[in-house]
Amino acid sequence: VDAGFFHTMFKVTAQTSGNQDAMALPAFVGFNTTYAEFQLVKNVLWTQLGFDVFYNTPYYAKAYMPATGMFYAQEEKKIGNSPYSDVFLNIRLKRTRFSIKYENLTGVFNPRSGYFIPHYPYNPRILKFGVSWTFYD
Repeated sequence: VDAGFFHTMFKVTAQTSGNQDAMALPAFVGFNTTYAEFQLVKNVLWTQLGFDVFYNTPYYAKAYMPATGMFYAQEEKKIGNSPYSDVFLNIRLKRTRFSIKYENLTGVFNPRSGYFIPHYPYNPRILKFGVSWTFYD
């Protein structure tokens, strides 16, 4: 959805498995990215400021066994039902792009916020930045 300088994108999946023992799936998975995009200096400096949110309903995900390097079915711990969010700032100055991203913003409010797979929690909160400079031949 685009409305002037405001942009948002939703990806939603509703799913089911006929055999939850063979393939456990969350009933709902959702991803949203929302950002405002505008020019600070005409035809020179573009900016995007926004956030991402990921969510899935609880389910018995496969667990990982490091000793064998394999995943296995488990029914001890459900994962999900906890959002995972990031906030970002992207700046493009002619041929150079700068990005700043704060990952796991949800962890600020709830340090024990969730797991991607059983016994492996979300990555800790972290600030990432990057620079990309395009050269012409």
